[in-house]
Amino acid sequence: AVVATVAYASRQQLPAGNQPLRQERARAVTAVSAAPVQRGNIFQTLYYTGDVRAKAQVAVVPKVAGRIEKLLVDVGDKVVAGQPIAMLEHEILDAQAEQAQAGLSLAKARLASLLAGSRAETIAQAEANLRQAEARLAALNAGPIKAQVEAAEAGIRAAKNQLYAVQAQADAYLGMRGSGYTPDLKEAQAGAAYEQIKQAEAQLAVLTAPPTKEQLDQAEAAVDAARQQLLLAQNPYTDNDLEAARAGVAQAEAGLKLATIQQKNAVVDSPTSGIVSERMVSSGDMASPAAPMIVIMGEATEVQIGVEEAMVSQVTPGKAVTVTVAAYPGVAMAGKVAS
Repeated sequence: AVVATVAYASRQQLPAGNQPLRQERARAVTAVSAAPVQRGNIFQTLYYTGDVRAKAQVAVVPKVAGRIEKLLVDVGDKVVAGQPIAMLEHEILDAQAEQAQAGLSLAKARLASLLAGSRAETIAQAEANLRQAEARLAALNAGPIKAQVEAAEAGIRAAKNQLYAVQAQADAYLGMRGSGYTPDLKEAQAGAAYEQIKQAEAQLAVLTAPPTKEQLDQAEAAVDAARQQLLLAQNPYTDNDLEAARAGVAQAEAGLKLATIQQKNAVVDSPTSGIVSERMVSSGDMASPAAPMIVIMGEATEVQIGVEEAMVSQVTPGKAVTVTVAAYPGVAMAGKVAS
């Protein structure tokens, strides 16, 4: 601390009407010169020694934790409010800001998609699917048309004719000497032709049989599903969906704002003007919001002194004082009592 001497001058006035005291003093002093009595002031100077201190000092802490990439000031440096005094590593903070920006873009795209509605081709495809499902249900309820039944019956006749042709050809081969055709071969070819007849008859039976309850239920469920898909295509979102999408955009904007603030906080600025009086860290150290990095002392100073109780009434706020400091011998600096 810097030691200063404070001189405080006060004055006292001798009451004019105190005659006995004046007579007593006159008897005590012999060789004096007579002079008319005059009213005047008696000046008293009080001397005190105290410490010169800054009126205010600020311990600077970072708003985010991180390793100190560069420390830009040192003890004794003069700084102004807002001046960068340290830089923290910011790669992770930069990545978080980019991620928040991407999240905001995605949320905005989702909202824009809802507001734009479905594309025309999506609606057209949903309509085609509904028509197909309805046609399938109608076909089940109506049964086969005449042409389908005739085609199935024609298939049976064709399969039978094929069997007859196989049998006739086999008989011809069996009657020929040296043909190598055997009864087993005839039986195999005839069996294959007979299977074709059975398949054609089964197809006709399925075609002419009434639909089962399970088939009707499945067809009706397909129609309902197609209708829901069409409604969804025509109205791709509900009010709740739109509200949620807008809330998602607001949340993403807040996240980006927070990430941007943290990114900016990687640069530590001086909160006030003054002189760096202490430095607790160096480049490469870990900085934390829980520990000061440097202390900045304000340029305004004050002298703290102790005044005895008997003289407190003489030292009142606003009174002028003279301050001398050992560092500046012979220099008297004017001041006033603050408190």
